[in-house]
Amino acid sequence: MLAGLPKAPTEDSPFSAFKRARDRQHYVLGQMVENRFITSIQAEDARKESIAIISKDTPLNHIAAPYFVEHVRKIVQARYGGRDLYDRGLRIPDDLSLVAVASPRLAELMQEARRHYDYVVVDTSKSFSPTTLAAFDQSDTVFVVVALDLPSLRNVQRGLPLLKRVLPRGLEQARLIVNRYQPDEEIGLKEVEQTLGLKVFWTLSNDYEAVIRSINQGKPIVLNGSSKYTKDVKALGAKIAGLGGKDRVARPSASRIMGQLVRIVRKTGESEA
Repeated sequence: MLAGLPKAPTEDSPFSAFKRARDRQHYVLGQMVENRFITSIQAEDARKESIAIISKDTPLNHIAAPYFVEHVRKIVQARYGGRDLYDRGLRIPDDLSLVAVASPRLAELMQEARRHYDYVVVDTSKSFSPTTLAAFDQSDTVFVVVALDLPSLRNVQRGLPLLKRVLPRGLEQARLIVNRYQPDEEIGLKEVEQTLGLKVFWTLSNDYEAVIRSINQGKPIVLNGSSKYTKDVKALGAKIAGLGGKDRVARPSASRIMGQLVRIVRKTGESEA
């Protein structure tokens, strides 16, 4: 229908003269068939399509999950280029239909958990899925976990702008944790902070053997009292719970707060169940 309007956009406007606009549409379709741009079957299908007239006052930019959509748009543009994204009519399947279900349902579950437990921990996926975004919206603090390698740093760096827009208080709610930390790594903590623009909140030691043994045996790593990783995790739990511990990258002993930590771990496990 739009193709028929340039000749007389005011007189043929579908808002004021819908029949004239419809006639112009049929004329344009006929010309397209005659010049072999489309087939007669395609033209007939176009004539049968219903046309919705939307008021100029109707907002057209309503998006159910704007941050998620913007994240997808940037990925598609980086991979295929702006021309393909805006000119070729790409069809991008997604799970945005889950947003309407995930957000209120997750909010309800977390509010219920908060009534029964002091701390609620949600282990989200690595992607900015609708469920993850809904969890962010309900969170007081988001712990961003990174390893000291370029791919991991690059992925976190790309995700921080979106995280900043999604969180109610921006990156003030974010805490950076360096996983598999070794002091002799080529990439140091200062380089991480400079690259990401976040202070390192905590470090977890690289105790590969203990972690793999825990996975293979199906036993929580926190039951291995001799593991450096276990001590770091327990000390982090104490820090989060306000039970003591030094700032940032230090890893204080957690022996004096074992009773409190067992209670926290038990409650977390019950909430996840």
